[in-house]
Parts: sequence; structure tokens; C-alpha cells
Amino acid sequence: MNSRRIFFLMVVILLFAATAFCAPGSWQTWKEGTVTKATWSEEQQLKIEVDGIPYSFMPGAKTYKVTRQRNGGFSQDPSNTNRIFRSQQVNMLIQGFRIYQLEVMQ
Repeated sequence: MNSRRIFFLMVVILLFAATAFCAPGSWQTWKEGTVTKATWSEEQQLKIEVDGIPYSFMPGAKTYKVTRQRNGGFSQDPSNTNRIFRSQQVNMLIQGFRIYQLEVMQ
């Protein structure tokens, strides 16, 4: 093999490895938890602590109050971050430590 082919092969392997290791962290996932510190503002960023881990609300993040109905279903109503308190159960749509949607379970 000549040096150009070896160089090209190394670049391809490096690009493949970089995308394989970086891509999984970019997916959004749902996480359940208990609020351990209610919302606060830090450097113009709204934050909340769930299970001892601080998270930041992204601009445009949605907050809902979810209540269980008598028929077994759920209703989801828009809520305000001022109505989130310690010990409440929440479901969060997160990416890393950033919140895109938060549901407070009632």
C-alpha cells in the first residue's frame, strides 16, 4: 500500500470513530425523578435540581401539570415553573443536562 491509501484509510476510520462515539449523546431521552431543589435563576438561566442533579431549562421549554383521571387516563395542562416544588415527581425530556419539556405529576 502506498502512503496516500494509508492516510485516506486512517482518516475514514477516525471519522467513523468520532461519529460513533459522539452521536449517542445528542439524543433526547425521558427521565423520571423527584425535585430536590425548586426552580431558581442563575445568570439569566432557569434551573432545577432533580435527584440531586442540576438541570437548565432551554428557551421555549414547555412545562405541564399531568393529573390522573378517574377512568385511568391522564390530562395534561400547561403549567408555570413557579408551581414546581420540592418532593414533586417529574418526567423530563432532556438532552444531557438541558430540559426541553417537564411534566409535573399530580
